[in-house]
Amino acid sequence: MMNVIQNQPAPLNASPHHILNNMDPNDVSLPGVNASIPFPWKLHEMLTVVRESIVSWQPHGRAFRVHNQELFTATIMPRFFEENTYESFQRELHLWGFTMIVQGEDVGAYYHEHFLRGQPDIC
Repeated sequence: MMNVIQNQPAPLNASPHHILNNMDPNDVSLPGVNASIPFPWKLHEMLTVVRESIVSWQPHGRAFRVHNQELFTATIMPRFFEENTYESFQRELHLWGFTMIVQGEDVGAYYHEHFLRGQPDIC
């Protein structure tokens, strides 16, 4: 008989940090990725742990920017996301309502009104 590990569902008010920190390390569905965690939560967690030279929050904390697409695609995406290409990552951002800023000092950064640094529970 085979042992099956069943993950308990997270509480409805669980933060992304609670979910990510309590993931089953034996879950091999996708290396480093848990498909049940919403994309914005994974994005928020990623921005708290990766090197700022690759991707970072803008100084005001209301948008983020990918500084090095090549390194982001090769090293960050496989660890946090299901997407395989930068274009797929951009599509996912668009599906979740993120917009790319096209003018001003934040040009090239991504913004969503409910995606704010230090406030993962509202994203």
